[in-house]
Amino acid sequence: MKHKTRLVRVKTTDRNRKDKIIDILTNRFDLEAHVIAYLYKKRWQIELFFKWIKQHLKIKSFLGKIEMLS
Repeated sequence: MKHKTRLVRVKTTDRNRKDKIIDILTNRFDLEAHVIAYLYKKRWQIELFFKWIKQHLKIKSFLGKIEMLS
């Protein structure tokens, strides 16, 4: 890789109360590890939401608008 990256290792507990380690590779050096883990968790919830929409709703196309963060 050309750019520097940072590994954030997160310990989580799944539904069966088993500990699980998730490795997150990021180029964000300005945020603390717990913030990166929090953002990843929220992003994953969004992904699961859209997966549910695709599986359960009959939508031909989707038009969304989001304000970009700077």
